Amino acid sequence: TRFFQSQFDQYIVISTEIEQELINMKVNPEKITKIYNGVDDSRYTLPDPDKKLELRLKYGVPADKLILIVVARLVKIKSIDTFIKAIAELSQESKDRIECIIVGDGSRKQRLIDLTGEYGLEKVIKFTGYCDPVDYYALSDVFVLPSTKEGFSIAVVEAMLSGLAIVRTPTSGCHDQVVENINGFIFPFYDYKSLAEKLQFLIDHPEKVKSMQKASYKLAASRFTLKVMTEDTIAVYKRLMKRK
Repeated sequence: TRFFQSQFDQYIVISTEIEQELINMKVNPEKITKIYNGVDDSRYTLPDPDKKLELRLKYGVPADKLILIVVARLVKIKSIDTFIKAIAELSQESKDRIECIIVGDGSRKQRLIDLTGEYGLEKVIKFTGYCDPVDYYALSDVFVLPSTKEGFSIAVVEAMLSGLAIVRTPTSGCHDQVVENINGFIFPFYDYKSLAEKLQFLIDHPEKVKSMQKASYKLAASRFTLKVMTEDTIAVYKRLMKRK
């Protein structure tokens, strides 16, 4: 603790959680600057309805359904089974109104495919394997992050810049990326029933989904781009150099 209190003129942190950890260590809050990890917003962009429809036709995704997407390594800490169990909790009517896309690969892939089969969800949940997720973000509506551990999820930022509502667990960065009930929801770790409730709400309220999508993009564009990250970092160095 003493090391963190005295060694540095300035601390740059990437999330509110890390900022609070330093404050708990008695670091002077005036020495802490929060600069979020930035993503190339020329690569991840808000698609117009025609582009979204074009991509759905290209990839064989239903044009009239709510599309839920998970982009992650298929490993234990990503807790993809929580997502699958949540989908299984939904009524058959709700399942008929959605399609789920899981983009990624990893050691638990076959186990997750088998779990999908056990719940009879083969027609609802599709596995793409490892691929560039850009188009899949653009054709989707809601991004789900069920992880039990994250530093600061770049996948969430990519999804936000692609105009998706966010439903995620309270790992680091969650309160920077999600304004509750404005651009998404936060649900407890492993709590597939809570996740199912939040997904059910979005299925039942398409207008709310649209407002969340707009809010996600606006928030990400103001906080999480390479341009914002670079400008904020330069500002810190200029401020320190001026003091010296």
